[in-house]
Amino acid sequence: MALVEIDSKEMSLSTQAKLLSINRTSIYYKPVPASKEEIVIKHRIDEIYTK
Repeated sequence: MALVEIDSKEMSLSTQAKLLSINRTSIYYKPVPASKEEIVIKHRIDEIYTK
């Protein structure tokens, strides 16, 4: 997360998270890319929905 300084000596991660109104655990979250199967399913749902 760009707004959080992981190595900050001035402010703890907890304090930074509170100031940004986010959960501390979200600082460490790394998104997982969608699988090929998931992409195919989402495209099919989109096709059905936009008919």
